[in-house]
Amino acid sequence: MLGNDGTFATEPGEETLMVIRKHWLVYGKPTLKAFGLLLLLFGFWIAQANYFQQWQGTAIINILTIFSSIFALIILAYLYVHWVNYYFDLTILTNQRMLFVNQKRIFAREVSELNFLKVQDTKVDVSGILQTYMNFGNVLVETAGESPNFSLDHIANPHEVANKIMDQCERLMDRTSNNSNTNNVAPYDGV
Repeated sequence: MLGNDGTFATEPGEETLMVIRKHWLVYGKPTLKAFGLLLLLFGFWIAQANYFQQWQGTAIINILTIFSSIFALIILAYLYVHWVNYYFDLTILTNQRMLFVNQKRIFAREVSELNFLKVQDTKVDVSGILQTYMNFGNVLVETAGESPNFSLDHIANPHEVANKIMDQCERLMDRTSNNSNTNNVAPYDGV
C-alpha cells in the first residue's frame, strides 16, 4: 500500500498528494496515562529496594516483583497498541481518489475508497481552545447519493486538508467535463 518513500499509487497516472494522520496530541493522552502508571511502578520498585530490605529474598517480595513486572509489560503493550492505531490510521489523498485506512486492532484494518467525483462538500469542525491553538480538528467529507459520508477525525491542519480535497475535486471535475465536451462536439465542416 505505502512504499518506503511514502508514495502510494495503484493506477496509471495516480500520484500521492498527501498522507494524513491524526494529530500527535491524540496519541499524547494514552502516552501520558502509560508513563504516569510506569512512573508509579518505578516509584514502587525504588521503595521496595530502599524500604523493604528486611523482606528481601522472601516469597512476598518475589511475588510482588513478578506481578509488578507483568503490570509493566501490560502498560507497555497498551502503549504499543495505541501507537499502532495512531500510526496506521491514515488517509491518503491522490490526484484521483481518497483512501481511508482505519486500523481497528493490531491485526485488523478497514480500507475505504472515495472517488473525488462523488464528493459534494467538506465541512471543518475545530472546537475548543486546545483544537484552535494546536490547529487540529475534524473534516467531514460529504458525498453524493447513497454513498456514506467520511469523517477525518482529529487531524492536523483541517482547513488546509479540506481546501486540498475541494481543489482536487474541482480539478478532476474540470478535467472530466473538458474531456466529455471535446468528445461530444462534432467537428465544424463549414456548412
